[in-house]
Amino acid sequence: MTEPRYLTDVVTLELNPDKCVGCGLCAIVRSEEHTSELQSH
Repeated sequence: MTEPRYLTDVVTLELNPDKCVGCGLCAIVRSEEHTSELQSH
């Protein structure tokens, strides 16, 4: 496995369960994150 690399101009989001309204957007973002990871390999 390769070493992690830091990407410039990238923001890391953190879920705050106390502010969750159940919109499901976190699942969409998470899905896109995995798709991007697969495409970059």
